[in-house]
Amino acid sequence: MLQTLLIFLIGLIPPIISLWVIRQAEIRGRERLRLAIQRASLTPLLVPPQPPNQHYLGDTSCKFNARSAHLRCAINPYGPCEGCVHYQMRD
Repeated sequence: MLQTLLIFLIGLIPPIISLWVIRQAEIRGRERLRLAIQRASLTPLLVPPQPPNQHYLGDTSCKFNARSAHLRCAINPYGPCEGCVHYQMRD
């Protein structure tokens, strides 16, 4: 009877140790997550300032000018502004 009880107790040791290790890992994980959230909230977002888009391509007096460094015109994005049939003076 004593041998059976001893074998039963020895058989319970690995699951008990496993549950303890899992619990400790969860505690450490929660603590690390809490610290990461705390650090992220204290660190300002490092967003580089965007330079003002002052390099317009094309004729800025045209109504359809896209006012972008990437597109010249809303109607004719890549074409030249000189002699464009869609040119209209800005109001």
